[in-house]
Amino acid sequence: MLKKTLLIVFFIILGVFFTNTVACANPSLQEGLNAYNNKNYKEAYNIFSILSQEGNSQAQYILGSMYLDGIGVKKDYKKAYELFMQSAKQNNSFGEYALGYLYKHGLGVKKDLSKTLYWWEKSAKENNRDALYGLGFLYSMGQGVELNYKKSFEYWEKASYLGSNYAQYRLGLLYYEGNIEKNYVYAYAWIDVAKKFSTPDEEIYKLALHHLNIVKYKLTNNELLQAKELADKLYNQIKSNQ
Repeated sequence: MLKKTLLIVFFIILGVFFTNTVACANPSLQEGLNAYNNKNYKEAYNIFSILSQEGNSQAQYILGSMYLDGIGVKKDYKKAYELFMQSAKQNNSFGEYALGYLYKHGLGVKKDLSKTLYWWEKSAKENNRDALYGLGFLYSMGQGVELNYKKSFEYWEKASYLGSNYAQYRLGLLYYEGNIEKNYVYAYAWIDVAKKFSTPDEEIYKLALHHLNIVKYKLTNNELLQAKELADKLYNQIKSNQ
């Protein structure tokens, strides 16, 4: 699986999801996010701790991520697990995804891919794009499940339209390698979309750029133009739905 710490996954989501949907409903949570973004981790920790004790599933999830990555507190996988479980029990898709991540990597719990599959499937039903990407990866590698590129394609396609640049990149590779259907125009387009949704300092940006330089030699000039136009269309469509 492409390397992404949960810190990166979590706080990209926090910036997009929570700011747009939670801030108005719970200003205190927004205060915690503001403190975190200003690197005032002690204040953020105090706010999220209070909200977690009150049963706020988002705060439990965020506080769990702080324990997971050792941000503002000493790294503690057991506490991260407890907080993620509390969040997941309230059907918080991010808490569910995080639990699956812990089980996949054996962090604070015994590694168990069947439990990873269970929690990621629950999260994916709520359209969590990271869970969808993760499930696609499991099926592409045959980890804990029977190898099935068709399922990988389905999960990655859904995650791609939700804005997952990792899924977009993987979808492009499926088209390039022909695991489902060999189509270099679609391969180039999806990899280009992944690049557009990334920043130059990200690993995925560099991987996408590398493969774009490979795929373009499989295309005629007209096909390359088609691929770039399709990439722009897909990017604008996904961006407008976020």
